[in-house]
Amino acid sequence: MKKILVVFLALFGLALVYALTFPSTGQAQWGPGEHISDDLVACWDMEEESGTRYDAVGDNDLTDNNTVARNNGLVNYAADFDDSNDEYLSRGHGPEFVWNSFTVVIWVKPDDNDTSKFISKYGESGTLYSEWFLQSKDDQYRFFVTDGEGNNNELWEGEVSPEYTLVVALYDNESSQIGIIVNADELITDTFSMSPDTPADFQVSSTFYNGQIDTTAIWRRALSLDELTWIYNSGQGRPCSHLITGPTPTPTPTPPAGVSIITLPDGEQFYIGKTISYGDVGVYVLLLSLILFCAIYGLIWLTRRGVGT
Repeated sequence: MKKILVVFLALFGLALVYALTFPSTGQAQWGPGEHISDDLVACWDMEEESGTRYDAVGDNDLTDNNTVARNNGLVNYAADFDDSNDEYLSRGHGPEFVWNSFTVVIWVKPDDNDTSKFISKYGESGTLYSEWFLQSKDDQYRFFVTDGEGNNNELWEGEVSPEYTLVVALYDNESSQIGIIVNADELITDTFSMSPDTPADFQVSSTFYNGQIDTTAIWRRALSLDELTWIYNSGQGRPCSHLITGPTPTPTPTPPAGVSIITLPDGEQFYIGKTISYGDVGVYVLLLSLILFCAIYGLIWLTRRGVGT
C-alpha cells in the first residue's frame, strides 16, 4: 500500500509541475510592455539629418533652433547638439502639454560633465513659466520641479556617463510623488505637489548642452518600473514604433491544420483540436492520476473490508 501511495504521489506531483509550468498551446503571453502605448503623448526618434524632429505619435513636432545636426545614436541616429552654437529643439506650450501626471523618458550621451539641461518645461522668466527640467550637474542627473509659487524640490541619481544613458523623470498627481530613475535601476522618489499647467515652452537640450540625444518620449501617466525596464531593454533601447505598438505576444496563436482557435471573453486564445501542449498534458495526467489513485485506493479499501466475499 505504501509503495502504491509513493508512486501515485510522485506522478501527481510531476503532473502538477507540468501543469503549472507550461501554458496551454496558443495562449497569448504578454510582457510588461503590453499597455506601454496607453497615454503616450509624443515620441521622437531623432532620426532626421537636421531641421524639424517629427513626432511619431501625433503632431507635436519639434522646431530646430540653430541647426541641430545628426550623429550615430543608440537606435540608428540621434540628434547632436553643439553648445557653442546654442542649439536646441522646442515646441510652444499647448493643451497637449498639460499633464496631471507624466513620465519623461530620454536617452542622453553628454560629451562632457558641464552643468546643462537636456530636457525641460521651464522658462527663465520666473516661476510662473517654470515646471520641471532634467539636467546633468556635479557628475549626477538632477530632476528639478517647482509648483509655480516659488516652492521647489529636486532629486539626484546616477553618475553622468559618456555612454548612452536612459534618464527618466516621473510625477504621479494622485500620490503627489516625483521620481527619477537612471537605466531602469533604482527609483528615487519624494513627495511634492506640482502645478503642471503653466505657459512654459517644452525644450530638448539647452544653450549649454553638448552631446547626443536619442529616442525621447512623454506619457500622460507615471509608468511602472516593469514598463521602464522593458523600455530600457538591457541598454539597447527601443524605437518609437515599439512604444506605440507595444510587444508582440508570444507565441502568436497560429493553429496547425485541423485545429481551431477559441477566444475567451478576456481576450485569451486557446487551440482546440489535435495539438496539445505540455501544459495540457500535465493537466490530463494530473486528472488521470487522481482518478486512478482514487479507484485503486477504493478497491483496496473494499477488499480489506471483505466486500463481495
